[in-house]
Amino acid sequence: MEDYGIQLTPEEESKLDAMVERIHERVAKEAMTPRERFEKIAKGEPVDRLPVWVNGTGLHVPKTYGVPHGALYEDPKLALLAYVNHLDRFGGDTLSLFRFSLGDAEFGAMTTMTDFGVPFTIKGYVEEYEDIAKIKFPKIKKDGQLPWTLWMISMLKEKLGDIMPIYSFITTPGLTAVCPGARSYQQAGIDMIQNPNMTHALAALALKFYIQFGQAQLEAGADACNMVDAVADVSPKQFREFMYPYMCGLYHALDGKVMWCAADDVSHVMEDYAKVGIKEFYLGNKQPLDFAEEVCGKYGVTIRYSMDPQVLVHGPVERIREETKKLAEEGKKYGRFILGTAALDTDTPPENVDAFVQAAREFGQF
Repeated sequence: MEDYGIQLTPEEESKLDAMVERIHERVAKEAMTPRERFEKIAKGEPVDRLPVWVNGTGLHVPKTYGVPHGALYEDPKLALLAYVNHLDRFGGDTLSLFRFSLGDAEFGAMTTMTDFGVPFTIKGYVEEYEDIAKIKFPKIKKDGQLPWTLWMISMLKEKLGDIMPIYSFITTPGLTAVCPGARSYQQAGIDMIQNPNMTHALAALALKFYIQFGQAQLEAGADACNMVDAVADVSPKQFREFMYPYMCGLYHALDGKVMWCAADDVSHVMEDYAKVGIKEFYLGNKQPLDFAEEVCGKYGVTIRYSMDPQVLVHGPVERIREETKKLAEEGKKYGRFILGTAALDTDTPPENVDAFVQAAREFGQF
C-alpha cells in the first residue's frame, strides 16, 4: 500500500479488524458475496437476491458512530472506522458512499459545512478571467484532504475489496464543479447565462482535475467512481452545452468506471447519460421508476434506486416493509436492480434502517 502519511494506532487497527471480521463472517453465510452479486446483476445474470445498499453519507454515519457530522471531515481514521461501523451495524452489500474534499479547499476556495453534512463552497477564488491564469493544481497524493480519500480507498480495498465493490466519489464538471470551488454554486449558474466563456474555461480545468483525481482513486483500489452532478438544476440546452461534453470526456478517461448519481427527476437527460455508456445509475425516489426502467432497459443499465427517505424517517415498520416489498418486486421484474436508500437523514431511527435491510433481503430473494 502506498504511504499517504496516515497510520492507524494498534487500538484503531484492532477495532477496525474486529468489525471487518464480523462483516466477513456475515457474508460467508450467504450463497454469494456482495461482489459476486453486484457483478452478476450488472451482467443481467441470475443472483440469489437483489443487492442491498444503505447510504449513510454525511449525516447518518457519524450519528450512528456517536460523533458530530463534521468530525468525519477532520480525521480520516475516524471516518474509516465510522463508515465500516455503519456497514457492520446495518449489513448492506457495500459501503456507504463517502467523501472528504473534492478539491475546493485545496484550490483555494472558502468552504463551509452544510446542514446536509458535506463541505460546500461559499466563496470562490476566480472573479475575473485574469484569475484563471493564477490557478495552481494541488498535488493529489500530498495536498490537503485529497490523499485522505486515496488512503481510505486503499484501506477498504485491503480489508473488504475481495468480498464487495468499493465506490469512490467525484463530481461531473459543470454547475457543481467549475475548477473545484472557482466560483460559488450560485455564480456558476449565473455564468451559464451571462458569462458562458468563463463556464467553459473553468469546466475544462475541472475536467482535467477530475480525470487526475478519478484515476488516482481507481489506482488506489476503487472499482468505480460515483459521479454526482446537479443536472436537475439546469435546462436541457445548458446541460448539452456546458456539462455533457465534459461528462463524456470524464467517462472515457476513467475507462467507463463510473456510476452516475442524481437525486432528482432527471428524465430530460437520462438517455444522454445512457448513450455515453454509463452502466449504473444511482437514482432517487423523485425519479419516476417506470421511465427509468424504460430508458435503462434499452441500454442495459443497472438501476440503484432509493426508496422515499421520509418513509425511513417516520415509518412505521409495517409501511417500510410494504414499500420495500413493492420496490423489490418491481426490481426483480426489471432484473438489473439494487435496492438502496438516499443519503439517510440524521434522524432516521436505526430500527427503521434495520427494517428496510431485513425486508430488502427477504423480498429481494429470487
